Amino acid sequence: MLNSLKEYIQSHPMVSLQELAKVFDMDIYNLRKILNKWLENGKLSCSLPPQLCCKTKKNCNSCNLTALECYRWVNKID
Repeated sequence: MLNSLKEYIQSHPMVSLQELAKVFDMDIYNLRKILNKWLENGKLSCSLPPQLCCKTKKNCNSCNLTALECYRWVNKID
């Protein structure tokens, strides 16, 4: 399963947490645990939009952060 997840991320320029959870039928919490290990090892990078809720400048929580939280594989040779 880890190899499949790794290969999926490597084959996509940028993939959201929501997409990964759906494709691999995993809950967000457990998926983040796996991704965090790769982040700590420098194999993965994570990005969020620089500014959320840009129209109201408030923490409205209407954005689906799992759709905005994106990952890309940094180390292609592994």
